[in-house]
Amino acid sequence: MKLYIIGNGFDLEHGLPARYSDFASFCKTNAPNLFELINKTFPNITTDSLWSNFEEGLGVPNPQKMKEFYNDYTTSLNDINKPKKDEFLNLFKSLQYELGKWIISIRQLKYYLPKRYNLDKNDYYLTFNYTDILEFIYQLPKSKIKHIHGFAENEDLDTSRDYIFWHGQDEEESYEHIDSYDYLSKDFKNSLAKKYNIESLVEFLNEIQFKNNVNLDIIVLGHSMNPIDDKYFRIIIDRFSTAKWHIFYFDNKDCLSKMDSIMRLRINDFELYKS
Repeated sequence: MKLYIIGNGFDLEHGLPARYSDFASFCKTNAPNLFELINKTFPNITTDSLWSNFEEGLGVPNPQKMKEFYNDYTTSLNDINKPKKDEFLNLFKSLQYELGKWIISIRQLKYYLPKRYNLDKNDYYLTFNYTDILEFIYQLPKSKIKHIHGFAENEDLDTSRDYIFWHGQDEEESYEHIDSYDYLSKDFKNSLAKKYNIESLVEFLNEIQFKNNVNLDIIVLGHSMNPIDDKYFRIIIDRFSTAKWHIFYFDNKDCLSKMDSIMRLRINDFELYKS
C-alpha cells in the first residue's frame, strides 16, 4: 500500500497554471487594488513564487504598513464620527474570495488535462492542492483522498469556503516589531497564522494504518517539503516510522532542497528520483 503526498508541482506537471504568479496575475486583472495592497503589505512576496514561498512571504509583513493598519483602526475606534475601518482584516477576506474565484477558473481547465502517472485506486492520497485532478482525471475514489488545505466540490464559487494558506511561523517570530499586545494585535497574528488541519490528518492516517498490513511506501510528488508543512510531515513520520520514502525532485536546486528537508525531518529510509 502507498501513501502519496501531493503538492503544487503535481498540478503544474499536468499543465495547470497553479503557481502563485498565476494567482498574482489573476488578482492584478480582477482585483488590482488588492494586488497592490498585498505587494505593499508583504514585500517578500514575488510574482514568480510557488505557493510555499507565497505562504512564507505572508509571515514577514512590512512593519510600517502593519503600524498604519493598527493606527488607522485605533483612530477610528476613538472617533465616534468616523466609521470603524478594519482594512487589514478586509484584506484577508478579499484574498480568500479571490483565491476561490481563481481556483474555480483553473479547475475548469481539467477537461483538457492528460494523465501523467499510473495511480492505484487502492492507495491513499494526501494532497495540498485545491484542485480535483485526482478525482476527475484519475477517477480515484474520494474516500482515498484528503484535501488538507480545502477543496471546492463544485464549479460554483463558495465565498465562505476556508481554503488554508498563510504563514506557519511562530507568532513571536513573525511579529517582533509589534509593541502593543492588545486584542487587535492578536487578531492580526491569528489572521496571518496558518490553521493546521491536524485532526483531519490524524483521522485520515488512522484509516490508512487500520487497513495497512505491511510496510507502507510513501511517495512525495510535486511537494516542496518546505518547513511550513513540517507539522504535517512529522505526524506522518511518527505514525509510519518504518515507511520507505520515495521523493521526487524537479531539478538540481530542488534536489538539494529536498535533501535539506530529509535531514531536517530525519527521514532515514528514502530514495530520490528525478521527475
